[in-house]
Parts: sequence; structure tokens; C-alpha cells
Amino acid sequence: MTLNHLQITLQMIIQILLKLSEKISKMERPIALKMLSEGKITVHRVRTEPLNIATLNITTNAPAVLVARKATMLTELESGIVDASDIIAAADGDWSNAILVLAENIEVQQNKFPSQTNNSVGDERFFQSVEKLAPFLLPLSRRTVELIRSAGVEGELVEHSQGRWINSPLNIFTLRVQPQRRNLQFTLYGNPSSYEHDGFLDQDRPGYSRGVAHRGVKTEDDAKKLAALVKQSYARKTKMVEA
Repeated sequence: MTLNHLQITLQMIIQILLKLSEKISKMERPIALKMLSEGKITVHRVRTEPLNIATLNITTNAPAVLVARKATMLTELESGIVDASDIIAAADGDWSNAILVLAENIEVQQNKFPSQTNNSVGDERFFQSVEKLAPFLLPLSRRTVELIRSAGVEGELVEHSQGRWINSPLNIFTLRVQPQRRNLQFTLYGNPSSYEHDGFLDQDRPGYSRGVAHRGVKTEDDAKKLAALVKQSYARKTKMVEA
């Protein structure tokens, strides 16, 4: 490369960096990206029924996925940047091999419970614990907590003892991973006799129920049953606190 070519290249890089810094200055929370050239990815918009994530054979090293309205990509520098405020959705995974999807024209409805759709710090710590103890139960664990939060149950999971995680600040349910039984055991505020549960609950300590022995939560249907019961429990406990 001649000196003249080098000067032209440096000038181009400087111009690119100046444009980039101008864009960054307008962003609230910029996130740096490194472009990867390996692999071809095709993206389609589709509609399907809700999937039972627990039945899918998803590897723990699957790529993370980021969906954003827009991003600034600099092919010359094999890098880019996206503002956190432009991110529509994200799926956790291998962030060193992530997939960025740009969806400028997708309309996103505001969730009825916005503070509950984003997993709290406590819930995320619970998921990390599950991934270490029983990674095959992670999809089911995520789905269970997601259904409970989407039912309007506020709070976050806090680790207690013997692997049990308690919902805080209102102790209305607990979760515990049972790798050998391949399920999630739980406790619930309220005696079994106070719920219609079709044999889903057993008596725990006075005033509380627990999942039937050797069953607990094993499927998405179980997770839905638990979420409905936790919703009832939350309504009862909330009324007691307000009174």
C-alpha cells in the first residue's frame, strides 16, 4: 500500500468514526457490536401456536438473539452499534455468537404488565441456578415464571435454603429444582382445601400447599395450573396486606 493510499484509507476511517460518534452521542444506551461473517441466516415473520419450550431440544450453547428496530452497521470496520432503547426483544444464549435481527416495521404492543415481562434480577439468578443444577429444566423454569409474572403476580425470586427460592416481598409461592425427579417442586400460600386443584396439591405446613409428591411441575400444562393458583393466592394475600 502506497503512502497516498494509506492517507486516503485513514481519512475514510476518520470520517466513519466521526459519523459513528455523532450517532452514539444521540443514543441513550449504546451497545457495541462485532460483526461475524460465518454462516448464512434467513429471517421470516411467522405466526404459530404457543410452543411448549420444555419439549424442544435446545442446546445450552445456542446463539443469543437480539431483535432491534434499527442499528448502525459499519461493514468497513466489521462492527456496529445499537441503542438499547431500540431493542424489541432478546433471547439469552451465547452472546459471542449472537444473531441480530433488524425489524424496523414491526409494531410492538405495550404489555399489560410491563414491569413483569422483563425478568427481575432475582428471577434471573434463579434461572442461572437452574442452568447449573439441571439445564434440561431451564426452559420449563423460564416458562413457569413467565406465566406467573404474566398473570400479574409481582415480585422476584430470592434464594432461601436447601435450593428453595421464595417469591419476595410477598411469600405466596416457592420453587425448587428437583433434577432426579426432573421437575419443579413448589409451595403455595393457602391450604389445598381452599383451591379447586384436581389433585394437583398436597398439604404442606399449616396455611400452605405443595405440589403432589413425585409430580410438581413437569409440563407446560402443570406450569399453567400453578400460575392460575398463584394468581389466586396473590389476590388473597394482597387483600390481607391492604386490609
